[in-house]
Amino acid sequence: MKIKITLLFILFLIQSNAQQITWNKKYFQPIKHFNAAISINQLPDSGFIILANKYNVGSYGKVIRTNKYGDSIWVKIIEVTQKLITTYDNGFMLSGYDGNGSFLKKLNSNGDTI
Repeated sequence: MKIKITLLFILFLIQSNAQQITWNKKYFQPIKHFNAAISINQLPDSGFIILANKYNVGSYGKVIRTNKYGDSIWVKIIEVTQKLITTYDNGFMLSGYDGNGSFLKKLNSNGDTI
C-alpha cells in the first residue's frame, strides 16, 4: 500500500509574550513529494533564512531569504543541503552531499555563490 505524503511548509512567527500568530506564509505549493525545512534562522535585520530540501527523484534544496514579514527576498535552488550557518559578513555557509562527495558552499547576502 502506497501512502502519499504531502507536506506544506508553513512558517509561523509567534510573539513570545502574546502567543499570537503575527504572520503565516507558505513557501511551497502542494506537491506529491516531501519537502522538509532543515533550519530557520532569524537574521540581524529581523528577516529569516530558511533551508529546505525536496526528497524524491531529482532531489534538491532551497535557500529562502525573507524580510521580517516573511515575504521572499530571494530563493536559490541548490544541492540537497544538511547545514546552513550565517557568517560574520552577513553571508551564509552551506554543507551537504551532492553524489560526488561532501561540499561546502558560500553564499553572499544576496544569495550569490562566492
